[in-house]
Amino acid sequence: MKQAYQQKPWRRQMKWVSRLLLIAFFVALGSAIYLGLAGEVTAVSQQLRDLNRAKNDLQERIASHESELARLCTARAIQPKLEALGYEHYSYEDVVYVGVAGYEPLRPVQLAPPASERNLTQPILRSSYTQSLWDWLTGHASSISQLGGFQ
Repeated sequence: MKQAYQQKPWRRQMKWVSRLLLIAFFVALGSAIYLGLAGEVTAVSQQLRDLNRAKNDLQERIASHESELARLCTARAIQPKLEALGYEHYSYEDVVYVGVAGYEPLRPVQLAPPASERNLTQPILRSSYTQSLWDWLTGHASSISQLGGFQ
């Protein structure tokens, strides 16, 4: 069927302009979303870098404090303080040990059960989890036919 009238040139131009504007709008919308997400990712990655830097600084401070504590707890560092408090140095020949009746020494802590080589008597997985669908169907079909389900 032929069209009875011809469209005006400005209407055709308006269609093309509106289509181009619509395409430009969606491209601008996509670009805005992309730039917004990229900005957020950049900000989060910067925060992550700052947190990692702070974590490393804290770990270095902890290591420094631990080494300082170890230095302060050495025998050479503690000995003058102990002598100032009135403690004296004794050798093992000078010490007398006294046995206390009824005292039971602490037993060593057992954190895990002892290792043993015991065989499992039953499988870890049930057979219904390891059998194929065909085996399951034939097993159930045979049990139903034995009960008189299929006649």
